[in-house]
Amino acid sequence: MEEIKVLVTVPELEGQQKFLDQMAAVSPRLRIEQRTCLTHDESAAALTDVEILYLYKVPSHLKCANRLKWAQCHFSGIDHVSWSPIFDEERGIVVKQLGKSNAVF
Repeated sequence: MEEIKVLVTVPELEGQQKFLDQMAAVSPRLRIEQRTCLTHDESAAALTDVEILYLYKVPSHLKCANRLKWAQCHFSGIDHVSWSPIFDEERGIVVKQLGKSNAVF
């Protein structure tokens, strides 16, 4: 069974092993990595082989996002970041936001 790489870039979750363990408990296939990314470029550079991104900063480019399928925003109200290529429908990335669990963009 192939692993699914999950990247958590939310600064508030740095050192919150209990939360990361809860995420990992969902499936033995999940490999959770927490890397605080404070800029759009840091987020974009961290995306190599990531399939699921739990993000704080929306990446400004997706050059390294060779496998990204799902992005979960750690905030609601994503109108201010709609410029990001993560919302390009042709990429087929599912984007969800807090408070709008059924919203797919």
